[in-house]
Amino acid sequence: MGFERVPHRTSIGRRLSGFVPEAERQIALVGQQIVEDIRPEDAHYEVSAIDGRMYKAQGPKWHKGDR
Repeated sequence: MGFERVPHRTSIGRRLSGFVPEAERQIALVGQQIVEDIRPEDAHYEVSAIDGRMYKAQGPKWHKGDR
């Protein structure tokens, strides 16, 4: 990078912290572009479960009070 010596880590941190708002803005714009470009078809919206039963554990409970 052409530095005569490596800057102190706090100097690097301060410089990088100034880029955070711009990086967040760019990431948001890319996300919006992806959402606009990729429109899912109606067939992709399928309900996988009516209630939460499919998510309950099958097996012993691991909480100390249940042992």
